[in-house]
Amino acid sequence: MKGPFELDIVFAPDGYESYEEALPMKKIVDGYPVMSVEGVIRTKGAAGRKKDLNDIDDLRLFAVWLRKKEHEDAQN
Repeated sequence: MKGPFELDIVFAPDGYESYEEALPMKKIVDGYPVMSVEGVIRTKGAAGRKKDLNDIDDLRLFAVWLRKKEHEDAQN
């Protein structure tokens, strides 16, 4: 893996009451727990900042693409 990376460490993401509530939204990527795309969409919507709201449409498109890819990978 190469960097540089932008890394956000969050203890209670926007849109969730606690880390524990957000935990079911995690995915494991290369051995690291990360929030699912759906979870990121929820946090960006809850944050309500213009820059976050602007990301949501692209993230929804990415989520559709990712689900399709995961489905195709499962078929192979």
